[in-house]
Amino acid sequence: MIKGKTILLICENFYNYDLKIRDALLKNGAKKVELINSLIFHGDKLDRDTFTLRDYLKHLKNPNARKLYSEICFNQIQDCQFDFLLCIENVCFEKDFFERFIRKNPSCKKVLFLWDTVATRFQRFFDYLPFFDKVCSFDRDDAVRYNFSYVPDFYNS
Repeated sequence: MIKGKTILLICENFYNYDLKIRDALLKNGAKKVELINSLIFHGDKLDRDTFTLRDYLKHLKNPNARKLYSEICFNQIQDCQFDFLLCIENVCFEKDFFERFIRKNPSCKKVLFLWDTVATRFQRFFDYLPFFDKVCSFDRDDAVRYNFSYVPDFYNS
């Protein structure tokens, strides 16, 4: 299914799961995996060499932080064509990011995987669901309640 395909992976750097998922996709035949860290305040996306705690705190107070980060990340991928989008959570991007991505990649298959419960982290972003062809959740109750596909979470040993 992914053999020879180009994949955009949007995932938070959480215990290096983003790298492990990327590596697994490549090992299973993906031609290319472009990784975007979905943690909005991840310093190296804003200014790798000079981002300090003070900058971080200032950035947190910026009402346009999500818009800025969405723009930075879209610019990073705008010259690429993707066959698949695998998004693990997505709370850092504005809707415009996904709208532009879909216009640029109309035949791209888009999958959202929630590794937190809807009530814990995703409830206020429920209106993002139409951007995805398939939504998966590690939480069996959420899968039943919201008609998501149930996919058990994995762990890194």
